[in-house]
Amino acid sequence: MVAAEINEGKGCTEDKCAWNNVYSRPDLYKKIEELGYVRKSKLPSIRQPTEQDICEILFKNAEMPGPPPAASLVEDGCELYIPPALKVILPKPFSTLFDKNLVGSNLPELIEKGISVYSQITITKEQVDAICSLTRNQSSSKYWQRYRGFRVTASIFKQVTKTSIERISPSLLKQCCYPSAYNFSTDATRY
Repeated sequence: MVAAEINEGKGCTEDKCAWNNVYSRPDLYKKIEELGYVRKSKLPSIRQPTEQDICEILFKNAEMPGPPPAASLVEDGCELYIPPALKVILPKPFSTLFDKNLVGSNLPELIEKGISVYSQITITKEQVDAICSLTRNQSSSKYWQRYRGFRVTASIFKQVTKTSIERISPSLLKQCCYPSAYNFSTDATRY
């Protein structure tokens, strides 16, 4: 309707090429004095947030339901803000269960001790979720080496599946149970 009114009551398909507007070619070559001067406008200055501003934002985010997205942008955070994963009391890592008094004990005694220790261990769903979120970045997380003990990770998965159950390699057991002892870092691996 509007198009018909603009085109003097005719539809755009009544006349051939009526929908094509008249196109005038711009003047590509102008004299320098005709070009004019275009000046870039300066961007408005933005005040840098202070530590107090950052703490206020993090504290307000901590009070909101759900995970606070602003906390992932700041490394240190503030004293008032505690990440949700650290609000949960984390269980002791399995690597702390080592008892020097049991070195050289026979298998039935070790099994009995293992059953008694296993019955004392309780890990809640919240603790599992907290450890998962803290170790999600793997080696870049400071909790990764601490809580990956007794896990079969991708780096030793093939060795674990190929080893004999009757003669388990002591080095493989140590690598699985105490991964921080086998952690290495050189310039080549960091690159």
